[in-house]
Amino acid sequence: MPFTIVWRGRHAAGYEDIDVTQTLMLFGHNVAETGTVLFERIMARKQKTGKPYIIVVDPRRTWTAQAADLHLQILPGTNLALLNGITHLLLKHGWIDRDFIANHTVGFADVEQAVRDWTLERTAKETDVPETQIAEAARRLGTTPSLVCTTLQGAYQSVDATATCIAINNIHLLRGLIGKPGCGPLHMAGQPSSSTNRTVGGVGSYPAHRNPSNPKHLQEMAELWNVDAARLEIGAEKDIEYFVDKMERGQLGLFWNIHTNPMVSLPNRLRARRAFERTFVVVQDCFLTETCEVADLVLPTAMWGEKEGLMENADRMINVCEVAVNPPPGVRSDFDIFIDYARRMDFRDKDGNPLIQYTTPRECFEEWKRVSKGRPCDMTAMTYEKIKEQNGMQWPANEAHPNGTPRLYQDLVFHTQVDDAQTYGFHMKTGRARTRKEFEALGANGRAILYGLTYDPPAEQPSAKYPFWLTTGRVVWHWHTRTKTGRAPALHMATSQGYVEIHPDDATLLGILPGELVRISSPRGNITVPARIVDTIRPGLVFVPFHFGSWQEHQAANELTVDLVDPISKQPVYKQSACRIEKVRQHHTVAHGETFGRIAERYQLTPEQLAKANRMTPPYRPDVGSHLEIPSMANPVSPPYMLYRKLDLFPHFRLANLDPKEGE
Repeated sequence: MPFTIVWRGRHAAGYEDIDVTQTLMLFGHNVAETGTVLFERIMARKQKTGKPYIIVVDPRRTWTAQAADLHLQILPGTNLALLNGITHLLLKHGWIDRDFIANHTVGFADVEQAVRDWTLERTAKETDVPETQIAEAARRLGTTPSLVCTTLQGAYQSVDATATCIAINNIHLLRGLIGKPGCGPLHMAGQPSSSTNRTVGGVGSYPAHRNPSNPKHLQEMAELWNVDAARLEIGAEKDIEYFVDKMERGQLGLFWNIHTNPMVSLPNRLRARRAFERTFVVVQDCFLTETCEVADLVLPTAMWGEKEGLMENADRMINVCEVAVNPPPGVRSDFDIFIDYARRMDFRDKDGNPLIQYTTPRECFEEWKRVSKGRPCDMTAMTYEKIKEQNGMQWPANEAHPNGTPRLYQDLVFHTQVDDAQTYGFHMKTGRARTRKEFEALGANGRAILYGLTYDPPAEQPSAKYPFWLTTGRVVWHWHTRTKTGRAPALHMATSQGYVEIHPDDATLLGILPGELVRISSPRGNITVPARIVDTIRPGLVFVPFHFGSWQEHQAANELTVDLVDPISKQPVYKQSACRIEKVRQHHTVAHGETFGRIAERYQLTPEQLAKANRMTPPYRPDVGSHLEIPSMANPVSPPYMLYRKLDLFPHFRLANLDPKEGE
């Protein structure tokens, strides 16, 4: 079946399920660097009990992968190929719960058809993962009594992103491992703004997981807001690349950017900057960021700890934030800015009353509770006091669950009734929205939907001109675009600049030294960063952290990334682009009387570095008039994060076989 529905019950499991599960699969989720507290929690249990059995899927041998029992080091862009192959083995060996499938799902025949040809041999060939490892992963996933699977940007920012997450959901449904302790998919969101926005409709949809194509849901919102339903926009939400395109065409007059830094985080960012410069840009932030450089108006805001409100975290946990210190004079909270904006715009309901009638965050939450009532994220049983007393509450929290809900679907009733679903789904390849009639034809009506999924390789792949894969990601010392972490001296000193990770085989082939500045180019731009020679990355693949995007320095990974998006989620495909690597070297002509050692000293190199750069062997005696290549060295050092915050003084990747004290 070529259609899918986006599973918005992304937080079906919770952290406490990770605490008791027998098997944990971390799929494109480098939790050791992106969720250090959770990683410590996982490893503390692992060290004490030996559980859970950890499977990591990642093309890099990250710190997370090094802690795993089984690391599947796949080729870039083959997430869905791997999952189709694993699903094939689950069906082949009968590692499925047929009673659960019959009673609680629809679409099983589509899965059977889609994975029929994904044999172990084909999967291994497509992913470059050994057959024995794929077979072991399938056996573990097929026989474990409990399973939690997490995903993060390695899944979301890849080709077939939505399909990959659905394939993981399929595995849980085929095994019946959902809705009970230690079981369920946990499609992670990285921060409170991400989780909260999805729940309240801040990403372009309607609040409380309402379907913008369902007239019943639009009427509900019209009644809640006391507005005319005909004035509410219908259809799927718009994505950032849609708006970049509108800016390029001169069809967007105002872009209001709130607490994000797209001039570092957007793919193909030079194109994005040109687009932003064609419209009026408002930036609302606590800090001056790279995006402020293209802004027409900057609104300073209060920070966390200076304002009141609620936030949602990765496993549906709601917490209260209160004012610890007052913001600087003249600086207001986001809430107050929005209230003032609504007043100045004179927004009114259909009776002529102010559209926004609350004036405090607590009053706003009371309205939100009414909006959420009866929806999957129902919070009607929550109060400020109750949330604080329980140290957080997980939605839904209603009459049936007055103290919140640790995991979803415990009653095995899924949100697939036609007037309950957040979306009717989309065509997997084109992104076309499914009609209500097409959705009804599935006949789900409270049962979960299984999908047959077709794998397609990435649209952009290495070529003769750009022979390497490029992937991007985070490092433990920085958060996103370093808006705050770049201002923390200890964190900045730990990793103060961008770099590129290159496998030793590729470095040898190209003649690149550890710490040497190299130019990374893609069809969209180029950057110059020092090289780290590491064996934790696959040959043919290079990794660049995306945190560094200063306009004054030339290290922004997103000057290279392709601006293609997943057709369903609209998430950019940051993890698979094509690039080439070139040395950036000066040249020196040997003069009469110059010694090799003096030449090396002049350019702040060791004789060994200079000799290696020129592929020389002892004795180092260049002839007068000969030309030497002079590399520029940076030697970036970043101490690894260790469990329980112990620091190793030296980098775990060891840039070269040199004395660690050299250069001190």
